[in-house]
Amino acid sequence: MTSVDVGARRVLHCCYSCSDADGAGAVFAGVGLRERMRTDESLRPGTLLGLDKMVRSMATFLYDERGPRTSPAIEVQHWVDPPAFGVPYETPQEVGLHAVGFVVLDAEAGAARLAELGCTVIGRVPGDAGVFGAAAIVLRDPRGVTIDLVDGPVAADSAGQLGSLRITCSDIERSLSWYRELGFEIIAPAARVKLAGAAFGLAEPSVELDVARLRLPDEPTQIVLCQWISPASVGRHYDRANHLGLYRVAVAVDDTRAAYAAACAAGWTFHSPPINRTIEGTNVPAMWIAITRDPDNIAFEFVERPRSAFRPSSDSKPSDSKPDHSKEEHRGQPGN
Repeated sequence: MTSVDVGARRVLHCCYSCSDADGAGAVFAGVGLRERMRTDESLRPGTLLGLDKMVRSMATFLYDERGPRTSPAIEVQHWVDPPAFGVPYETPQEVGLHAVGFVVLDAEAGAARLAELGCTVIGRVPGDAGVFGAAAIVLRDPRGVTIDLVDGPVAADSAGQLGSLRITCSDIERSLSWYRELGFEIIAPAARVKLAGAAFGLAEPSVELDVARLRLPDEPTQIVLCQWISPASVGRHYDRANHLGLYRVAVAVDDTRAAYAAACAAGWTFHSPPINRTIEGTNVPAMWIAITRDPDNIAFEFVERPRSAFRPSSDSKPSDSKPDHSKEEHRGQPGN
């Protein structure tokens, strides 16, 4: 396989598949997210998602206080036909897109808020463990999806800001090579971590894993990439878009068709050639989209979004300024 430079610039959203969008939205409100956009529930081709049929679903896009032109979103995908199925990951060594992480001023206080909304604490990761770069609390929401709360700097009146996506891989060096070709920069190289199994809700007295952290150049959301050593990483990410849990990650590129051509020339495969897609029920302009998969089958969506659509991020730290919502609308503001 030849080298490729896809040129992804920022994380746009992470897809959360479920059959209860409003329930999921209520939990994410506990970490400061609110709905800014909702699609209609209409039949549309499932080609982009690897489904060879017409599908019926609805998506809500939830953003933190920074708003659609700065923050990534959680795209809560509410499946109708085909219905959502399966069980989200129950153990951290299962290969796939495991957890969405939020930076909060006080993880313990944040965990207490989420507990009132039906979440369960399953572990606590020490700040010096080398996983997140700070202390974290690991929870499971009422639908079985994992949430990481990480201590860090946010505005004093902020409940939290989307800060990371935790991925379990089968071969960290292979995955690092792929993510670098996608456009990610390594901010913490792979290193062996040893800690109590209880940190991630496991019964083992101690566990070992290799951890690296990466980010894209225009926006500070991190990928926390983990290869479990003991117990070993096992399995492969979900095949189908309507599987319950975290399914895919969307990233912004300058030119989807050019990125697709470069990736295909290097041996990457896609669900289909780029498709010009309108998000039904919103005023978001049509965008060229293509979906590929990482070495462990995690879906990555290339979305053609110009830099002019976004406000500058404050590098690796969330802004302490008040968010500017003056140009944002509940429906129709291009945020993904």
